[in-house]
Amino acid sequence: EIRKRWKVPTGKKIVLYGGRRSPGKGMQTLLEAVPKVLRRYPDAHFVLAGRDTDRKFSEALSRLEGMTLLGPLPHRDFLDLMQVSDVVISPAIWKEPLSRLLLEALSFGKPVVATETGGTPEIIFPGENGFLVSSGNAQSLSEKIAALLEDETLSQRMGRRGQALLQDRFSASKLMDQWEAVYGSGRTTL
Repeated sequence: EIRKRWKVPTGKKIVLYGGRRSPGKGMQTLLEAVPKVLRRYPDAHFVLAGRDTDRKFSEALSRLEGMTLLGPLPHRDFLDLMQVSDVVISPAIWKEPLSRLLLEALSFGKPVVATETGGTPEIIFPGENGFLVSSGNAQSLSEKIAALLEDETLSQRMGRRGQALLQDRFSASKLMDQWEAVYGSGRTTL
């Protein structure tokens, strides 16, 4: 049902990206990585949801095989897409402070391939709940995406581990304990 609504082909594994299509979000790297992934894993299909802030990237991406470009979606619709995705990616080159996209992916038990910028290494642990790659490295990005698509056991294990790590580090009770420790000690930072 979800695939039909967004015209995503059945029988393909979905690689999902959510966010602006802009240079800082790593669209050039993604443009280079998609054909490499499809050569190695032809049953991949990329779904990109979000605002088009740089038309040249959208035009170039739309010419690629195995690509569905969606505009901005209501959050509920995006979460529906997350539910049926196989891998979530964040090829950002700017320093993402703490990506909601990645936290949502972990909550859905999805493995992640992201760049090691900003706060991302604080929630993605290579080999545990996903992979980290260097910003701008299309070859590494494509290899890690393909590795997760090819190995369903690895992908599922990382997804389960991501859910456990999220619960351990970001559950409401854990965050409350940290805030109470900060306010109770007189410190001003965690």
